[in-house]
Amino acid sequence: QSIPLRCKAELSLEITLNAGQAFRWKKNDDNAWVGAIGNRLYILKESDTALLYCTQSQSPGDRETLEDYFRLSVSCSDLYREWGLSDPNFRAKVVGVEGLRLLRQDPGEALIAFICSSNNNVTRISAMLNRMCERFGTPLGDAGGVVHYAFPALEVLAEKKVEATLRGLGFGYRAGYVQQTAHMITEELGGEVWLQGLRSAPYETARSELQRLPGVGPKVADCVCLMGLDKLEAVPVDTHVLRIAERDYGLNNGGRGVSGNHYRRVGDMFHSVFGSTAGWAQAVLFAAELKRSASGRGEGGARRKRGVV
Repeated sequence: QSIPLRCKAELSLEITLNAGQAFRWKKNDDNAWVGAIGNRLYILKESDTALLYCTQSQSPGDRETLEDYFRLSVSCSDLYREWGLSDPNFRAKVVGVEGLRLLRQDPGEALIAFICSSNNNVTRISAMLNRMCERFGTPLGDAGGVVHYAFPALEVLAEKKVEATLRGLGFGYRAGYVQQTAHMITEELGGEVWLQGLRSAPYETARSELQRLPGVGPKVADCVCLMGLDKLEAVPVDTHVLRIAERDYGLNNGGRGVSGNHYRRVGDMFHSVFGSTAGWAQAVLFAAELKRSASGRGEGGARRKRGVV
């Protein structure tokens, strides 16, 4: 089945699913992407004019699920054009990373995934999450000889025994954060309803609420706000984003890193340039930085990492 796209620049699965947003999509030998959204397993490809998808059993809600997950109601090419017209640096830097869409992920999955991103890299984050899903998630089916699993519910991860199990799976200190956060949400804050409710809260409120949770600092909170809670203005800041701000936009941070007020200054700079969609624009520039590094033209060898500052 397929969902029409206006042009090729509307979606690149390769760039979108490799941009440090989601960690459990896998590319198979047929150059298709396989992954779970909720309790459904999808196999995806794109052509110049469509997103192609198949599932093991058809459901009338599949198209709506994919349109929501990839935010297909928003024109990606129009956003790139808008950002490029207002910022020549953006226009110059993003050649080759067209079609990056900001994913609209389940808030619970985004929260746990980005807690696990603390001082970590994409390869290791993916392996950790896949082990967790295999241990605690529901199997969704086999694709190419690989069994895929749904992401565990917060109620499952809230059980006390989960921490020890996750430590055995290589989560280290993050195991405690995962279990404690899941427990706090389900037992003290109102469960998934509370977390989903943050989608309708103002950005600053949602960000502040998330930072009440174990293992959630400003960077993780902004990642969850941006990729799980519809806060397109949220700008997660790490050393690579700081480098972009200093090198390409003239931010003078005095070598003080991205902690405290300096973290906020970087986000404010992106807001001043890109406005209410600053987080999406920053994600595109981040992907361009990774591509520069991979091709040997970057400075300092950026790693595909989304860690807590």
